[in-house]
Amino acid sequence: MKYGRLERERKFLLAGVPDLPSGAEEIYIVDTYFQNTRLRLRETRTPGGEAAFKLTFKHQLSSDQHWINSFSIDAGEARLLRSRLDGAELRKTRWRWAEENDRMLCVDIFDGALRGLCVLEVEAMSDEHLQSFQPAMPVATEITSDILFSGGHLAVHGRPI
Repeated sequence: MKYGRLERERKFLLAGVPDLPSGAEEIYIVDTYFQNTRLRLRETRTPGGEAAFKLTFKHQLSSDQHWINSFSIDAGEARLLRSRLDGAELRKTRWRWAEENDRMLCVDIFDGALRGLCVLEVEAMSDEHLQSFQPAMPVATEITSDILFSGGHLAVHGRPI
């Protein structure tokens, strides 16, 4: 099983909720960012599906590249981590689909205090395919390099705008 990988991504703040492709996969996500660490606990659930949990460590290499290590844990381990470590949560529904050039696109629609925030992420296997991406939906601005829109910052500090 592969635990670590290079993640190449760009992020865009959307002007509103876009029209989504009919084949997009819906995933409900609860992320817990543990304070004073680079650890994130992600709980995912698909409609009608069981919860899955992953503990993730992300190391930023550049504005659009991270080394990401993740491994699956069970519900009991997730409860234990949440009860023992200070964490800040964010909740979102992710719509995910594949595009040409081996690109994966996600639209995250946030809940709770971040309700109404909508972010497009594109992940690609090559720098060329990542940089050549042009969003086909109304974008307010690119936020790839903006730390205020990182998951951990959003969870702790809320909406930056």
